[in-house]
Amino acid sequence: MRVRTVLSRRLVAVTSAAVLLAACGTGGSDATGGETEQAAEGAQPDAVGDGELSTVRVSLLPTVTKAPMYLGMEKGFFAEEGLNVEENVVQSGAAVTAAVMSGEAHFASSALVPTVTAADKGLDVRVVMTAASATPPDAPTDAYGDSVIIVAEDSDIQSIADLNGTTIAVNALQAGLELAVRGTVDRLGGDSDTIEFLPVPFPEMVTALNDGHVDAIAPLEPFVSSATAAGHRVLHHAFPYDPDETGEFVNSVYFTSGVYADENPEIVAAFRRAIERSNAYAEEHPDEVRSMIPIYTGISEEVAAKIALPSYPSVMDLDAYRAEIELMAYYGFISGPVDEARFYLD
Repeated sequence: MRVRTVLSRRLVAVTSAAVLLAACGTGGSDATGGETEQAAEGAQPDAVGDGELSTVRVSLLPTVTKAPMYLGMEKGFFAEEGLNVEENVVQSGAAVTAAVMSGEAHFASSALVPTVTAADKGLDVRVVMTAASATPPDAPTDAYGDSVIIVAEDSDIQSIADLNGTTIAVNALQAGLELAVRGTVDRLGGDSDTIEFLPVPFPEMVTALNDGHVDAIAPLEPFVSSATAAGHRVLHHAFPYDPDETGEFVNSVYFTSGVYADENPEIVAAFRRAIERSNAYAEEHPDEVRSMIPIYTGISEEVAAKIALPSYPSVMDLDAYRAEIELMAYYGFISGPVDEARFYLD
């Protein structure tokens, strides 16, 4: 299995700490720069269909949302589309976007919220495909692959409304987790305007809760499992919509630059087909997803076997994208809706 050998060699230095900083790509730093010029520099792959594999570089954070892509590489889905994928592993959301905009990478994967923020700031980013999403679990306190709100076991907080006036730890301000928590609180009778959101790195959240620096935390896996193993209590999953109206919260996406999309439409289409196929396979084979995660993340096999996985959609739900972007605008994360004709690739 060539992919496993390559990943082990390339990512031998990747540790759990690297994943913890990224943790499913919901950080808010993907679009901190002010650049609007799209660079077309960097080696361009040959066109699909010439008999040779076209090499594409994908900039990413090594998180569980990328497992289907690595599975697809192993299963040959990308090769069957004429593509050879080279991963460009980085350790910050800002670096992910910068790699695509500079031409260092052809594609990237990041959380939807910072990707939308980049577009709102004038960067010509084009969403190719959904990487991972969250769907509401059957029970309010079930952990799942996006986030949950966790309180100390002996906390007086027993309901969402009890969060009014509290301090909640999120990994970054005006990022995906703050959006999910705000929407959940307001949907279920609380008032998110009364909450102080405090940026705390994922590895430090449990300590912050233990020490009383925050009243609640909003972690992602593997930190949900770590927090509950430490005896803390899941108050409620963080899903900002009425499940009967919108059943998907888009976690992360694959995207490219406008320049690259315009100049390489066949390669972009091939990449999207390979991701769609990889996601569909991952949905049907969760055990293989779990076995792949330790290879490129540094997460142990024991932890990977227990963590809650996100959903890996094989079809883009544009209504879910619109709902999330509308929520971002409502809470002031962005100035308004994106130009859908440019932001989404056909």
